[in-house]
Amino acid sequence: MYKKIFFISISLICFSSLGYGQFQINGNASQTTCNCYELTPNAGGQVGSVWNTNLLDLNQPFDFNFQVFLGCNNGGADGLVFGLQPNSTAVGVSGGGMGFQNVTPSVGVFIDTYQNGNVNDPVDDHISINLNGDIDHLSVNNVSGPI
Repeated sequence: MYKKIFFISISLICFSSLGYGQFQINGNASQTTCNCYELTPNAGGQVGSVWNTNLLDLNQPFDFNFQVFLGCNNGGADGLVFGLQPNSTAVGVSGGGMGFQNVTPSVGVFIDTYQNGNVNDPVDDHISINLNGDIDHLSVNNVSGPI
């Protein structure tokens, strides 16, 4: 099974004091242009993450703009997570863990393109919001979705 290629274009609009910020790149992720990142190449067993190293104050507004390319192979695997967590810039569990499993405390918006039956994924591509690195859609940490 091959991973899809993921590109994230990140623009930080409302962080005038932070500029574009600094990013920690982990695992198989790479920076392809100034503000574009590939989380995983098109190969099996890959995991990657890109974290902003500047802590956010969630009492203040923030704005991130992303362009996400999930590849052209409908038979690819998994997806990506936009996650917020305060403790680490390390990568989580690969494959169905989507690089976010076991990252706690956290909140993650999952864009999932593969059905992993062991975590109650639906057949179709879906989005969900999960807490504390818990990827199971029947868990109390699944706060919205999958849709």
